[in-house]
Amino acid sequence: IIGSFVLTSLLARYDEALISYQKAERLLKDALGQYYPDYLGILDNIGFYLLKLDRHHEALGYYQQCESLGRYIYGERHPQYLNYLLNIASTLGNLSRHEDSFRLLTKCQSTIK
Repeated sequence: IIGSFVLTSLLARYDEALISYQKAERLLKDALGQYYPDYLGILDNIGFYLLKLDRHHEALGYYQQCESLGRYIYGERHPQYLNYLLNIASTLGNLSRHEDSFRLLTKCQSTIK
């Protein structure tokens, strides 16, 4: 019973955090546009909280936005861009898309060399 209460409490907090980040995302996009590093950080955090809520398909969409915008802002060799690729690879693994995940991990490894 205690474990169930703690889990329910955590999920409620994740949901609250997600709502806050979604509001911040809209405000920041309107104020500064999407080609701003802080905007990418918000998208990344939304993806994180969606994962915590087992909403993996939605998280993947946010991580893919980070990858696309991050490639434009940082370039493909920047550590933050590689982090976005790793987030996508991990999420793909959670969705049992292991071949796609492995392909991205291989891309990250070849970029680092």
